[in-house]
Amino acid sequence: MSRDVFVPLAMDHSSVLKPRSDSRGIAPQSDSMWAYNIGDEAASGGMYSSSKDLAKLARAILGSAQLPPSATRQWLKAVANTSTLTLSVGALWEIWRTKSNITNGRTIDLYTKSGSIGFSVAINAIAEMAVQSFLPILEQASQQEAAQQLAGHYAATTSFNSSLWLTVYHGPGLKIEKWTSNDSDIMMTAQTYSDATNGGQIRSVRLYPTDLMKETCFGSRVAYRAIFDVVADATQIERVFDQDSNTWATTDQVMYENVAVGNFVFDLDMNGASLSVEPRVLNITFQKVSSI
Repeated sequence: MSRDVFVPLAMDHSSVLKPRSDSRGIAPQSDSMWAYNIGDEAASGGMYSSSKDLAKLARAILGSAQLPPSATRQWLKAVANTSTLTLSVGALWEIWRTKSNITNGRTIDLYTKSGSIGFSVAINAIAEMAVQSFLPILEQASQQEAAQQLAGHYAATTSFNSSLWLTVYHGPGLKIEKWTSNDSDIMMTAQTYSDATNGGQIRSVRLYPTDLMKETCFGSRVAYRAIFDVVADATQIERVFDQDSNTWATTDQVMYENVAVGNFVFDLDMNGASLSVEPRVLNITFQKVSSI
């Protein structure tokens, strides 16, 4: 553990053995099993660490610092479901599914690891309080960052009356509020196509990141995908096979000259702020005119 994890990640306050000084830990006065030695099982559930070191480990995992990205993605997938709709099991993880605002919002997966040594019940209670408090705050902070960096009014200088308005309100991702090209309303055109193909009513079109990124001399180019939120069935009947939940299967479904209609690329500066956006199917670049 020290050679392969602690040292490479500079986790200076982590060890398999109890720290020499008890003052470096937070242990209740009762029998917390602070110095309990579980022998060969220590590496799987008896290590000592700090919140700072655990944050380093989490960032290293999510950033694939020591594993190929493909291995990381496989490792973070659930391998079994449980009888509870909100809990799956991974290779190490218990994956709890909740909402970004706890009772509503977008879906959030919490990767956790429970235990039964020491005062784990108290830790679980603290974790529940932290999640209830911080998830909505983190959601709000991410929206504010997206509003500052990406949302706003974009316009094309090489095309007549072509503009794009992006916001971050009333749902996840970047919402396309208005989109025109050569004086044509693209949103209306999309609805006309949906009507002709029995696709349903388009409630919104939102851009989501794909984690595809290329560094450039002025910053980076990052890819987003437009997801069309379509109501296929206007009835209010509860359905097992909810077609409104099938948007994952429609990504890149509509193509034009081998380019997906939902393929968007942002040009970002060194600070991650958007300079322009290109809906690649139109072969037009929209320069950022103002923020929201």
